[in-house]
Amino acid sequence: MTSRHLDNSLGCLISPALDEVATQLGLISGLSSPERAVISGALRKSLSEILYWHVSRLLVLELNAARVSARLKGRNSEERWQHFLDLSSRQSFWDELAIHYPTLLLRVGAIVRNRSTATVCFAKRWASDRPRLASLYGTDPGELQELRLGAGDSHGGGFTVALLVCEGARLVYKPRSVAVDIALRDFLGELQAEHGTELSIRVPRALEFGEHGWVEFIVHRYAAGRDELSKFYRGIGHWLAIMRLLGGSDLYAENLIAQGSSPVVVDCETLFTPKIPPSPSGYGAALDRAVELVTNTVLTVGLLFQLSACYPDNSRCTGSREFSIRAPTRHTSGQFLLKGHRRKITLALNQPSPITGQKCCAALTN
Repeated sequence: MTSRHLDNSLGCLISPALDEVATQLGLISGLSSPERAVISGALRKSLSEILYWHVSRLLVLELNAARVSARLKGRNSEERWQHFLDLSSRQSFWDELAIHYPTLLLRVGAIVRNRSTATVCFAKRWASDRPRLASLYGTDPGELQELRLGAGDSHGGGFTVALLVCEGARLVYKPRSVAVDIALRDFLGELQAEHGTELSIRVPRALEFGEHGWVEFIVHRYAAGRDELSKFYRGIGHWLAIMRLLGGSDLYAENLIAQGSSPVVVDCETLFTPKIPPSPSGYGAALDRAVELVTNTVLTVGLLFQLSACYPDNSRCTGSREFSIRAPTRHTSGQFLLKGHRRKITLALNQPSPITGQKCCAALTN
């Protein structure tokens, strides 16, 4: 089951906010009608997805309760399923749920309100900053054609990274200062001048606007051959040394993109991470000492392979970007009762490594 199965059910929770946002977008000068439609559509999709993950299990529970109590009408399971969708698409259904879940509507309302406010803020910034964005690519980005909200964790009340596809360029919007990105890019420039040869590592170009910034979009590209692959992994070593010096961390797969021979760090907000002494584990001094030793190595940067019994390797240094887990899933498949199962599913990490998983072992052992 995905959010599209519950579009009508979630619609009554987000429609008032979408109407309000549409009104506010109409008041922003510098936005064309197609751009307003793109922003509104992106907000609708973002809200549907985030609310689905928050309330889908609740709806499954209420569906079963309605089935058991024979409150659903229909000659077969499909008609009773449609009846439930009709019931859950009414505001009265959610108002009644508030009796059993007192904080439900307050929490849902906060999510919708925060994400809507953040989207309007994005639209204003896009309209006002657009004339200066040509410096990122040397050309006017043009009209906004596609927008993806929620391209990262939510911070500061619904603000998230957004990915833009425009007529002339692709951009990344970050609702935080990108001064640290610019400082790291300048630092690499100084290192390269002293190094004497071109470095393969880099940081995207960025424009700082105080509380937010705009960043060059980095397109993933596999290494073209052994020479590019060798430069890529030499660049990983360079990044380990630099992050060791600057106290960098959290450089897991989603924060570094492989672009041919270049490992490009696209999120470096965790520079100068403080070293907090680990708390006693309760399993003995030997384990505590081992943990202390590990936390003072380059493993904390996040770039290197780390084996875990619970989680897949999430570094950028290996070629496999897919992993399988056994997880609870829900499906309809034309059936009335949404059944829960634990089955093996394959997940893929975004932005693959420099080589495909099939080629990884051969490349690294030859």
